[in-house]
Amino acid sequence: MQSALKTIGNTGSYHTSFCLKGTEHLLDPHKQLITFRIAQESLTNIIKHAKADQIRVELSYCPDGLTLILKDNGVGFDPTVAAKAYTSGEGSGLDNIQYRARLIGAELKIESEHNQGTAVIFTLPNQP
Repeated sequence: MQSALKTIGNTGSYHTSFCLKGTEHLLDPHKQLITFRIAQESLTNIIKHAKADQIRVELSYCPDGLTLILKDNGVGFDPTVAAKAYTSGEGSGLDNIQYRARLIGAELKIESEHNQGTAVIFTLPNQP
């Protein structure tokens, strides 16, 4: 994740930052891959659509799971419009993110406002 952010930052078009909280613990390899793909798709959406110049990624490990937050300062969008696009199969990568999160029992929340940027909040609980 950090290397992807560094590559994006090296373009000179984005200021990127990464924050790691808590003690890192290993995930099931399948869940780890899907979590990485969700982060990748979210970063791709920022680059393609957000018109942002700042990207922040926060990865928090806690006893009950992990939370991954990707934030940008871009143009934002109306989440209700995106939800309609998702249900009709016309989403801009958001449908893939939602689908992947559900595959591994994670919760995905997208917060966005016009000209206020977007936050993708992915929460993966520990499962017995």
